[in-house]
Amino acid sequence: MEWYRNPKARRSQRVVSADGICNLQRIFDDEIRDGRLNKEVWYPNASSDAILAYKLIVQTGHVDNPVDKELVKTNRLVFSDGIINPKAFYKYLSAWATNDVFAYGASQGKLYPEPRQYYHAPNEYDLKIPKSLPLVYAQMPFYLHGLTHTSQIKTLIGHIRDLSVKFEGFGLPNYPSRIPFIFWEQYMTLRSSLAMILACVLQAALVLVSLLLLSVWAAVLVILSVLASLAQIFGAMTLLGIKLSAIPAVILILSVGMMLCFNVHISLLSLGPLVHGMLTSGVAVFMLSTSPFEFVIRHFCFLLIVVLCVGAGNSLVVFPILLSMLGPEAELVPLEHPDRISTPSPLPVRSSKRSNKSFSGNGSRTYKKEPQGLEPK
Repeated sequence: MEWYRNPKARRSQRVVSADGICNLQRIFDDEIRDGRLNKEVWYPNASSDAILAYKLIVQTGHVDNPVDKELVKTNRLVFSDGIINPKAFYKYLSAWATNDVFAYGASQGKLYPEPRQYYHAPNEYDLKIPKSLPLVYAQMPFYLHGLTHTSQIKTLIGHIRDLSVKFEGFGLPNYPSRIPFIFWEQYMTLRSSLAMILACVLQAALVLVSLLLLSVWAAVLVILSVLASLAQIFGAMTLLGIKLSAIPAVILILSVGMMLCFNVHISLLSLGPLVHGMLTSGVAVFMLSTSPFEFVIRHFCFLLIVVLCVGAGNSLVVFPILLSMLGPEAELVPLEHPDRISTPSPLPVRSSKRSNKSFSGNGSRTYKKEPQGLEPK
């Protein structure tokens, strides 16, 4: 994982290794207590780290007065809250990047512009340290280990987002990036986003099916059947070991349209389009089974087969029973017989007086036959 930072503000001193500078401060405190150095000078028995700490402590950060030995008694390299002294931060950066080569290289940080070079020598009494230019861009990697479950990674992302917001309040814009944030960011709001999308889709479907079937109760039954199908698909995903991610979420949203199509066809007594749609969809899913990638077979082929099987079972078996028990009233109501409508009466036949032609009620034309007799002699 890499954490992109824009250290244009005051608190960019987090880029430097605070642990290494804290160690220098601790060594300096121990040796000044032992009398190996004082405010004015250091003695031959002083260590190289203590001398470097002394040179860093006396830095003021000002161009006109870069060194002040009076700071030895009051100045600290790192404050109690872990923030490096901001006044001389860019001088500390020059010393850290040049003299702590292993730590600087191991951090794999990318700083722009690059820090200036300053090589520390214990026998050099010049206290001036070159000041690096203000950083415009800093990229610092952080390595994660021991994270094996999605819940752990989600907790980590949440903590890092909270830290990002905290430091943005301090005036330090930062931009976490790379694998945890690219791949696992979808899981942060996946369930809530999926629930919201499904709710919107089902509401729109309720309105459209009501207009199509001209029956609100029939539309409600269709939506209930779709909800039952979604619950069955979720259960099948658990049995197959398919965890909810972006791809199954998209297939779940698409399955709502398929279930609606199946149930509406049953409501209109149109079995032909329903069977044809199932067969063609089955052929398409069968083509996915020939893929050499297990990911495609597991997350696409298996899940689509589940959608087709659940849709076929509910629309061909369960939904007709539901309609027969709780469905809306029939559009044609029988008056005489309880199980069928009355036989329609035959249409009357009317004849024409002007010619030997008669017209039936259905618009067909018939001719009368003249009686055949003998011709007069």
